[in-house]
Amino acid sequence: MNKRLFFWIFFGLSGLGLLLSLRLIMLDYTVLTGTGAAECNLNATFDCSAVARSSYAFLLGIPVAAWGLLGYALVAAYLFFNRAKDLRLPLLLIYGLFSGVSLYYFWITKQELQLICLYCLFTYLINWGATAGLLFLTLRPPAARLFENLGLLPLPILTYSLLSLGILMPAYLVFHPLASVPPATPQALLAYPQGHFDSQNWQASVGTEAEKADVVLEVFSDYQCPYCAQFEPTLQQALQEFTNLHLIRKEFPLDRQCNRLLGEHQMHPFACQAAYFAKCAGLQGKFWQAAEALHQGHEGLSSDTWGRLSHELKLQPAQIQSCMAGQAVQTSVLNEIQEGLFRGVNSTPAYFINGKKQAGILPYPEFKALLLQAGGQLKTP
Repeated sequence: MNKRLFFWIFFGLSGLGLLLSLRLIMLDYTVLTGTGAAECNLNATFDCSAVARSSYAFLLGIPVAAWGLLGYALVAAYLFFNRAKDLRLPLLLIYGLFSGVSLYYFWITKQELQLICLYCLFTYLINWGATAGLLFLTLRPPAARLFENLGLLPLPILTYSLLSLGILMPAYLVFHPLASVPPATPQALLAYPQGHFDSQNWQASVGTEAEKADVVLEVFSDYQCPYCAQFEPTLQQALQEFTNLHLIRKEFPLDRQCNRLLGEHQMHPFACQAAYFAKCAGLQGKFWQAAEALHQGHEGLSSDTWGRLSHELKLQPAQIQSCMAGQAVQTSVLNEIQEGLFRGVNSTPAYFINGKKQAGILPYPEFKALLLQAGGQLKTP
């Protein structure tokens, strides 16, 4: 392969990697700040938002995507400065490193999170494809040489240094505070005001009566979802501060037992049962207490949870057990899942303010601003 064609092929691959990395950085920001939606949330397996919220999305307080952006930028600069040289072996070493890192992140997100980030996968394919192509070219004559083709000259080195500072420093300043937000703890949860449960349609609501409320907040939630638990104090604080807010809780368990979005994939194996339990507790006037207890104990939900919580909440265990096994409650949960799917819900928590879908978990001041924009009124001191 002549050097000109070689340059444009791998310069183009680096450019494509740059664009994907830049989009991933933007996605990280929109997910973590709640200012937009991730268009690559296809289903429960391909969920870019969930990956972006995980600890694996950051390295040293900087998004992994920013490290990827730097890597592709350095490769593009290296190609530009050394386009007259035989770069097969140096690039093979670089892309070999990229491929190893890609393999690690693909494995860790699939194994630990049981998720795949679609845009991340595209960058992995670039790295793996480039490595395979470079290996093929390197094994062909003439023999590839390393040291005389490194091209480590003062101007390129200065450029590489400036690129590193120009990418990593802003990324750290912007994302380090977002990556440091602690997860919800039971102590962080407040208490819900007295709520309502309509036994006719199995619907839970709280706050101002629907016909008197200017702001209707619909929340699709999962009791095993850590981000839903993290969102609870925000919801509870809003209910305490606003005079015209009506909150409707809808179930969207990410559990293949009742949610067809999961297919053969499983995320939260007790989420469907937890949704049944909360609604059945609602028949005994304890929906919101049950919901709060389930969110507080989201990490330890098991088949023993329902009996234990029935005792703690002073419910009738036999009635709870019979209700959870009944068709009525299961149908009500399925109906809410179907509604969520129809309205574009593919991850939790998902919420709608006056029918408009919002994305991401916002800090309370920003969430409060959304409610005010929608017509919310604060209680007077």
